[in-house]
Amino acid sequence: MMSNSTKTISGRLARVVHGLFLSLAFLPAMLSLDVRAAQISGALMSNYAASPISAVAQITPLVMLSMSRDHQYFFKAYNDFSDVDADGVTETTYDDTFEYYGYFHSRLCYEYSDTNQRFQPTGHTDSGDNKHYCVDDQDDKFSGNFLNWATMTRMDIVRKLLYGGMRSTDNASTTVLERAHLPTDAHSFTKYYNLKDLAKLTPFDSQMTDKSNGGNDNGYDDAGEGITICNTSYDGSTAVSQNSTSLPTMRIVFGNRQLWAANERWQCTWESEHGDNANSNNSAQSGLDSVSSDPPNSLRLLTAGSSPERIVRVVVCDSTYFDASQNRENCQSYPSGNRKPTGLLQRYGETGLIKFGLVTGSWSKNISGGALRKAVGDMNDEINSTTDGTF
Repeated sequence: MMSNSTKTISGRLARVVHGLFLSLAFLPAMLSLDVRAAQISGALMSNYAASPISAVAQITPLVMLSMSRDHQYFFKAYNDFSDVDADGVTETTYDDTFEYYGYFHSRLCYEYSDTNQRFQPTGHTDSGDNKHYCVDDQDDKFSGNFLNWATMTRMDIVRKLLYGGMRSTDNASTTVLERAHLPTDAHSFTKYYNLKDLAKLTPFDSQMTDKSNGGNDNGYDDAGEGITICNTSYDGSTAVSQNSTSLPTMRIVFGNRQLWAANERWQCTWESEHGDNANSNNSAQSGLDSVSSDPPNSLRLLTAGSSPERIVRVVVCDSTYFDASQNRENCQSYPSGNRKPTGLLQRYGETGLIKFGLVTGSWSKNISGGALRKAVGDMNDEINSTTDGTF
């Protein structure tokens, strides 16, 4: 369980959506009441409005989901200018007292595998007031809570709530989730961090930060301090995003490059890719010490045996580190003995409590109100629920 000092967004989101589905589930039963019979018995309608009557036959609720065609789904989930925990203080950077919702388990440490091009859990985060730090034998790893803050988009949050997340690997033994595709335009985004617990959250040395580098300890985010993470899906060609096969990437560089994703055209690129690319920041006028040019390759932050291009994919529901009391990945056991990450569609659709359909917007049928993607029905034609839970 989480410590009392830890704040969480996942619980609030889950309760809101859960309440919505419960309301939908009760609606057909309420509509099917025989009002005339109720009046003959002398009962008042107000009695029936309080709760559904269990004596009548239950009609399976039918829910048609409709997704808007909104590019803002692909913005960063945690924008660094909102009060995410509703405590009256704006969060401008990572806040360790907050439990960030996302594909990574907030209580696990991760290392990046070049061979498999993914993050893999290596142990539990048992250190720090909020149990999010990776120290001792895990001190060269990433904190899952930090990675959720650093890499998740709004679309990833929606996907996790609905069906457990987008799977890039889905078989009986392994499940790997993949961050949303982000073109190198205004949808790419940076996350900058410059606090003294950097080494407990990432594999990188805390000497890079302002208050511990023995240098210009002025309390400001100077250009040569901290680390910047840029999330993008770089494609060197001119392919439009829907045709791009580039992988979801995080690029990490030393120094303050908060405006790395604020160039006029190409976002989150290395100097060697577009040498004349710049955001034209004037620190004296903007008040930000962020470097105005793209970073050179020499500033790429690596770890032992690690690539400068880390693909944002993560192994989930790993049996070695699964803890039922801390099931933040919403792992569900299936008859074959394995576990899969699940969401509301599996919870209510696999058992037939609710039947779902999907309609979405369509460029080719833009005056037809959208296109039917799935007729209303149960989820057993989508999920192998009687075997291993694969899609």
